[in-house]
Amino acid sequence: MRRAQAAGRGKKSPTSRTAQFQRLVARRGKKRAAVAVGHTILTMAYHLLTQGTTFHDLGPTYFDQRDRRRIERAWWPP
Repeated sequence: MRRAQAAGRGKKSPTSRTAQFQRLVARRGKKRAAVAVGHTILTMAYHLLTQGTTFHDLGPTYFDQRDRRRIERAWWPP
């Protein structure tokens, strides 16, 4: 839980977990956002350990860039 809250406050080096925390805080609140980020961190750790891969952070704008077309469709009529 502490690690998830710390991930949400990462101002020195923003990561995808920081961005996730900020998105969730706006909708769910700090406690639920911390639990969700903690779940994501545990899931990442599990996959890293079982598959023997290395971690590559996607960056704080990954989901915004990925969903850009979906967002544009939602805001502009066809």
